[in-house]
Amino acid sequence: MTTIVYDYDNWLMSAEGHAGAGEMGEDVICAAVSTLMQTLAINARLINALDLQIQEGDGDMCVCCYPDPQDAQRCRDAFDTIANGMRWLQADFPEFVTFILC
Repeated sequence: MTTIVYDYDNWLMSAEGHAGAGEMGEDVICAAVSTLMQTLAINARLINALDLQIQEGDGDMCVCCYPDPQDAQRCRDAFDTIANGMRWLQADFPEFVTFILC
């Protein structure tokens, strides 16, 4: 089971755990989550988010930043767009994905 946590107030999204929809390296759910998380990281870099922290390790990933006030809406849009993708994964594959908004 992959668990995605979106901490809205603290500009943080994390993904942890192997979905279990296939073998490691061949799991399409894990690939989808990874693609969405990498997209979030790329967007945060392009927005030049302040204090950007990206942690990756053994299939887990966390993106956290504090945007400059002038870029806050662009950053929020990036986080919310990725969150919508994660919600869709949970809706279609609840046995493999849990999405938590806090």
